[in-house]
Amino acid sequence: MAIAPAAQAAGETVTAKTTVKARGGKLFKKKRVPSKLKVSAVVTPGPGTTVNPTKRIALKFPAGMSLKPNRKVCPDKKLNSQSPLGSPKTIVKACQGAVVGTGTATIYLSRLKASPLKDPILVVFNAGKNGKGQPKLKIYGYSKGTGVGILMQAALKGRKLNIAVPVLSFDSAVGEFNLALPGPVLKRPDIGVTTRGKNPRYVLASCPRSPLVTSATFFMGTRDPSTGQPTSGTTKLNSKRTTQKCQGRRG
Repeated sequence: MAIAPAAQAAGETVTAKTTVKARGGKLFKKKRVPSKLKVSAVVTPGPGTTVNPTKRIALKFPAGMSLKPNRKVCPDKKLNSQSPLGSPKTIVKACQGAVVGTGTATIYLSRLKASPLKDPILVVFNAGKNGKGQPKLKIYGYSKGTGVGILMQAALKGRKLNIAVPVLSFDSAVGEFNLALPGPVLKRPDIGVTTRGKNPRYVLASCPRSPLVTSATFFMGTRDPSTGQPTSGTTKLNSKRTTQKCQGRRG
């Protein structure tokens, strides 16, 4: 695997940010309370005409944050890579009770910086836990502009959320995604989707110390859109740390 600093590849830079807010208004130093979480991951194009596609994101959450899956799970038999991903209404309906977040994304069609597409939606599902007891997520993405849907798999190991991004249509590149858990209502009647996160206790957070720190590593490279096989080496880009001030009460 080729390793390069953030200034390499097509000149992209990457950023990652989280914002945590206690649903009850107050965070504690030790006790983790139900919270609202916003996650932003951005690939800023370099001076060239193309953008390197993202293959995986390793997002490091702030200290004191965790995910608590409940029994409303979206299992593989209801949602997998062979599901009708081009029908967002069908996908959301299949696991409606397991929705834990919503979001939006921007992609660069055919990797071209001049062709951003900002219509994609994201729906996050509770996928339970893996064999190691780690929380799992399924993140469904759909673009009306391409008519194609994708399914991303993610697992939280300690504080690190690993998100695997499948190859997109025409090996297009992710420009940005924004997730909110449980998030606002995602209302897209044009594609038959109206949903929101159903579990207000899915995200638990505390403020052991201020500031809360977030960082991420993006793994990038081109793939054959028909097979998903790599057509280049993998470039590793590290984001700068982003921070959020917090005040933890005793307890």
